[in-house]
Parts: sequence; structure tokens; C-alpha cells
Amino acid sequence: MVSEKQIAVIPNGIDVERFSRAQERFARVQFLRGLGLPVDCLLVGSVGELRTLKRHDDFIRAAAIIAKRFPETQFVLAGVDTSASGEVRTQLKQLVDELGLSERFYFLGWLDDAEKLLCAMDVFVSASETESFGLAIVEAMAAETAVVATATEGAREVIEDQKTGLLVPIGDVERIAGSVINLLSDPEKRRTIATQSAQSALKKFSLARMVDEVLTAYRS
Repeated sequence: MVSEKQIAVIPNGIDVERFSRAQERFARVQFLRGLGLPVDCLLVGSVGELRTLKRHDDFIRAAAIIAKRFPETQFVLAGVDTSASGEVRTQLKQLVDELGLSERFYFLGWLDDAEKLLCAMDVFVSASETESFGLAIVEAMAAETAVVATATEGAREVIEDQKTGLLVPIGDVERIAGSVINLLSDPEKRRTIATQSAQSALKKFSLARMVDEVLTAYRS
């Protein structure tokens, strides 16, 4: 039987410097023009596989509420449909049409430079019903983007509510929308959370930190 003293929990690490470098060099106007988006828009988005458990439909329903409060907002969803016949993407696009969002909601598919998209966002949304770690959330934090996330185990592991992001109940579309609206309404709060989230990502989830902790565990 293994004792607790023999167990070391080491959080995942990401290349946080990649995202900080992208932020330093980022040209938002040029990037938005490349996507065909208004350069003065507010941009709210999400990144993740198009899978049912990611609950992107909740994000889309929240987008409809946000758009009524901030008509200048554009929405993006980057990710590949992993279903056998692409039915998830089809269903999501149908929902976008039904909610009258077709002229402001964009499906971007796979992106090789997702860090640029994260830098362009004013708010990143994770509406997932389950996250083992929350990789996309940490990447958004590292890109210095304010995050609204459902309170999955993974999100709770990486976000300190109201300090490095906003946590909301899983499946609560109204709370997702309300939290995004809160951040869009208060640029200073949005910038503060974004800055604190980037600092947290650098401190807690860098590759260097993960490697150091692995080596320490082996040595002990």
C-alpha cells in the first residue's frame, strides 16, 4: 500500500512564454482584419473540440444574451468536430441561425496560431461540463485574457474566482452571460483579472515549474 508521503501531485505545465511573447508582439487590428471582423468590436470566444460535453451550445445561448446588451460584440469558436459525421458542428450552426447570430458568430475550425486568437479576445469562455485540467483556460490566462468558466474540477484547479477569472455554475447560461457582460461593462476589472491570471499562469503552470517539480520528486 502506498502512503500519502510517497505521492506527489504535479500540475501540468504549458509553454507560457509562447503566449506572453504573442501578447507582446500582437497586432490586434491586423489580426481582426484577417478574420474579416470589425477592428473596433468586442470579441468573446472559446477554443475546444466540438464535443457535446464541452457545452458550446450554452456558450452560443449566452452569446445571444450578451449581444442584446453589447450589439458590437462578435463571437468566435475555434475547434474541430470530432464526431463521426460532423453532426455536432451542424447542430451548433443551426442553433446560431435560430438565435439570429449568424452575422456575428464565427466557427474557425483548427488554428495553428491559437495564441493570437486568445490575445485578440476580450473575454474567453469555457462552458464545459467537465474538465480534467482546463488546458485551454490556462492558455487563455497566459495570453492575458480574462476568463469566464464553469466550475468544473479542472477550472477550479486553475482559477481563483473573482481574482484570476470568474467561475459560474455548470449549465447556467444566464450566469455565463451575466459574468461576460460584467467584464465587458468594466474594462478596468477585465484588465486587472487578465493581468492577475497571466501572473498566476506563469507562476503555477509553466513548463519550467513542472520540470523542476518532477526532478524534485525523483530526487526525493
